[in-house]
Amino acid sequence: SASTVIQVGGRDVTLDEKSLREAFEKSDDDSQVTVRIEVDEIVAKAKERLDTFLSRRITILSRSSLNRIIKAECVTINGKTPKPSAKLKVGDSILVSLPPPPGNDVDGEDIPLSILFEDDQIVVINKQSDFVVHPAPSCPSGTL
Repeated sequence: SASTVIQVGGRDVTLDEKSLREAFEKSDDDSQVTVRIEVDEIVAKAKERLDTFLSRRITILSRSSLNRIIKAECVTINGKTPKPSAKLKVGDSILVSLPPPPGNDVDGEDIPLSILFEDDQIVVINKQSDFVVHPAPSCPSGTL
């Protein structure tokens, strides 16, 4: 099958899902993870779309996440920016620069809450039905 190499901060590392996930989770702008794949005859004969192929190779990200990365021009084939639907050919060199994951830091906010009970170990809150619990791209702040 196709040859795959992961680079972290410009240094080659062994490819397995665990090492890729760890490198990705620890990555930042200074130690970005890059995946380089050389397409062989077996892959080319399958006439697979780029996004489908990458979703099988880079299993730590969903196909839709990989589509966003491709559309953000973080993927090249032979130095050119492809579409997610690009078909792969023998000898193609795919370079995927995985952007660092979003930070997990969430700053506390002063939000009025209806607290029903509170002690050292638990807090019971009367949460309004339209009150978002977890931060998300559509609602990054003002959440429980």
